[in-house]
Amino acid sequence: MNMEESNYNTFVATTGVLCGVILFILISLSIGQLTGLPRISQIPILNLIPYTAYLAFGLVLVAVWLPISIAGIYTIGHRGAVGMSGHLINYGIYHYVRNPMYSGIFFTLLGTGLIANSLGIIIASLIWLVVSIFECRRELKGLEDRFGKDYKTYERETPFFIPNFGKMFWQR
Repeated sequence: MNMEESNYNTFVATTGVLCGVILFILISLSIGQLTGLPRISQIPILNLIPYTAYLAFGLVLVAVWLPISIAGIYTIGHRGAVGMSGHLINYGIYHYVRNPMYSGIFFTLLGTGLIANSLGIIIASLIWLVVSIFECRRELKGLEDRFGKDYKTYERETPFFIPNFGKMFWQR
């Protein structure tokens, strides 16, 4: 694969995932509205927190986690199909977290739900989390079989779902 084809594949992979996430959000928002789910700010106990706090927290989640997800797609995307690399990818964002695409999408969806004040999106993000954890566990066996001891060391040294932000920003 030449560099031009690699860049094209990375662009297509990133665009495809982002379009899928946007579609997932729109469908979740629509289902929430069609089923009459209350807004987050209308739920007893949660309505004690001002909406601006949900909005601010949601913006922070999206600002932090969307780039993590995109970095995961970029790092693995131009090396062929996800999970099909001939070598262990433990560099780039994968140096700090083993599943940046899954965790990035989850926290981006959660943040979007908070921004949109949508219980439908929050529920959908939690469903995404459960499905992601099952998928990560399923992939784990294949990675252990393919990369053996190297993967076990990587697994021991690298967090599963939430990056080691201290290592990411303060350790060189």
